[in-house]
This record gives sequence, C-alpha cells and structure tokens, in this order.
Amino acid sequence: MISGAASGGASLVANKGITSPAQLKGRKLATASLRFSFGPHNTMDEVDDVLERLRAPFNISTAAQAAGKAAMEDAEHVAASRDHNAIWLPWMTERFREAGLHVQPSVANFVLVRFPDDPARNAQAAFEFFGSRGIIARETGGYGLPGWLRFTIGREDEMRAVADAACDFMAGACG
Repeated sequence: MISGAASGGASLVANKGITSPAQLKGRKLATASLRFSFGPHNTMDEVDDVLERLRAPFNISTAAQAAGKAAMEDAEHVAASRDHNAIWLPWMTERFREAGLHVQPSVANFVLVRFPDDPARNAQAAFEFFGSRGIIARETGGYGLPGWLRFTIGREDEMRAVADAACDFMAGACG
C-alpha cells in the first residue's frame, strides 16, 4: 500500500488496493510521447493527478526531442540564437530594472524577475497582468521561488511588448 499519501489520487490508489504502477496498466497506457487513459472518468482524473505530480517538470514529446536535436545540429541556427540572446538578454534585464524590479543575473535564454510582496504588484498579479496582454510568463513557485516569474527571450517585438507591459504594471515606473 502507499503510505504517507496526503490526499487525492494517492488515497484512491490506496483504497483500491493498487500497490504498484503495474496494476494501473489496464487503465493507464504510456509511451515516451503519448499518454492516454481509460476507465471511470472521476477515478482516472485522481490517478492522473498523482501521476502529474510525479512526472519530470519538462517532459517533451518524441517529435519535440527530434526537432530540438535537429536545431542543435544546425550551426547557423545556434549561432543566430546565441547572437540574438546576446543582444536581448541584457536589454530585457535593463528594462525590468528600469521598472524597479530585481532581475537575477542570467546567461541563459530567459530572465528571472522578482516582484514586490505588495498584493497589487506581486508575482501572481504580474502573471495575470502579463497574461491579459497575451504575454506568457512562467510561474516559479514550484521551484521554491513564489515571488518570481521567468520570461523567455523572444523576438524583438515580443521583448518590446514585455518591456512596455512591465513599465505599465509597475505604474509607469520607466518614466
């Protein structure tokens, strides 16, 4: 039996006497790039919840892996991406700082931004604000960084839109 399970699907599994993932085989089939379930809907939702909490944070499909491998083997693409990032990473870092936000130093293709604790300007409020403008920020609470958001370096027009949104969100702090 599963011991120490908090709630949800784990208790369902414990109550049904399922003692190993192999016993779920009739209800849950999976491969590296495809997963589907069958069985009573409410039961599978709870099992899916447990499995979702156990999966790797960035699982990707076989097709995405092949595309990523091909991109990494394209030296011209890699050089262009590196050059693009060399321009827009520091530019974006400076724009967030001008808005009054703390940015963690980065050498990656994203910036990690700390938002104030004020409920009107915290990371959750920022996440919703950026989302309302069609800007996708990554929440980082699951990594132990609840007051932070991650922004991927994108095209010039996207970066300018993020910078404008950051200034607007911080009440025009960019002057």
